[in-house]
Amino acid sequence: MINPRYFLNIMGLIPLTFIIIAFDQFVFNSNIKDFLAHDSLPGDLLPYFLFYPHILMGLFSVSNKKSLKELGSHLGTKKAAPLYLGLLSFPFGMEYFMVIFSIYGSYHLMKQQFGIESLLTKNKGPSQFISWISIGLLAIFYYFFSFPNSNLVNSLGGFAGIMEKRLYLILMPFLFLYAIDCYRRSSNSKSSDGKWYIWLNFSFILLTVFTFQLGYFFFSYGTPRMIHDLSSFRLYQLYGSKTYEFEYLPGPAILWVSVTPFLIVFTFMKINSAVLTMTIILLSFFHFFMESIIWQSRSSHYEQVIGGGS
Repeated sequence: MINPRYFLNIMGLIPLTFIIIAFDQFVFNSNIKDFLAHDSLPGDLLPYFLFYPHILMGLFSVSNKKSLKELGSHLGTKKAAPLYLGLLSFPFGMEYFMVIFSIYGSYHLMKQQFGIESLLTKNKGPSQFISWISIGLLAIFYYFFSFPNSNLVNSLGGFAGIMEKRLYLILMPFLFLYAIDCYRRSSNSKSSDGKWYIWLNFSFILLTVFTFQLGYFFFSYGTPRMIHDLSSFRLYQLYGSKTYEFEYLPGPAILWVSVTPFLIVFTFMKINSAVLTMTIILLSFFHFFMESIIWQSRSSHYEQVIGGGS
C-alpha cells in the first residue's frame, strides 16, 4: 500500500518555501529574490533534475500492451482534445502554443495533486469549480514564468504591472470558497493523513498566489513543479516495484523508473539543437495527456499503485 507520509513530506516544501521567503525579507534584505530574478541557473537546471527524468519515467511505465491500449482508447475522446489543440497551435507561433502548454501542463499537475488527495482521503476530490479555478491560476503562473517577454505579458505592463493589480485581492473570494470546500471535505476524510493533504493542497494554491504577488516567480513555478515531479517519482517507482518488468524494455522495471531516466537526461543535457527541443516539446504534450489519464481512478496504473508496496 502507499505510504502517505512520503507525499506529506514532499508537501513540506510549501512551509519551507514560506520560511525561505520570510528569512529573505527580514534577514537577507531580498538577496535571494534578486538572485533568483537575475540568475537563470536554478530555473535552467530544474528540468534536468526533475521534469525531464519524470517524463521519461512515465513513458517507460506505459511500455506494455495493456497501458498503451488503455491510453489509445482515450485518443478519440474529449480527454485528448488539449493534446491535439496544442499540436495544431504550434505552427501559428510559440506564444499561442505556450498558452495551451501552460493550461495543459497545469491541468495534468493538478489532476495528480487531486488524485493523490483522493487516494489518501478515500473520497472524491474538490468540486469542478475549485479544480478549474486552481488549474487556471497555476496556468497563469506557469505561462508568465516560462514566457516572460511575450506580447501578452508586455500588454499587461510586464511583471510589475501585474503585481500592481493586486492579484491576491481579486482572488480572495475564490480562496474563501476553496477554504470552505476544504473544511467540508476534510470533515468527511477517512484518514488524518488525507485531512492534512487536503489543507496542504489549499496551501499549494496560496503559495503560488503569495509568491507571485511578492515577486518570487521562481517559487510560483518551481515549488509546485518540484512537488509534482517528486510525487511522480514515487508513484512510478511504486508502479515499477509491483510490475517487475516492462514488456518492451529489457531488465528490471524499477531501473527504468529510477536510475535510467537520469542517465539519459544527463547524457543529452549538453546537446542544444532544434530537433531535441521539438522532441522534448512533443514528449511533454504526450506526457500531459498520459498523466492526466493514468492516475485517474480505475486506470491500470492507479490500481497497480494502490496494490503496490510502500
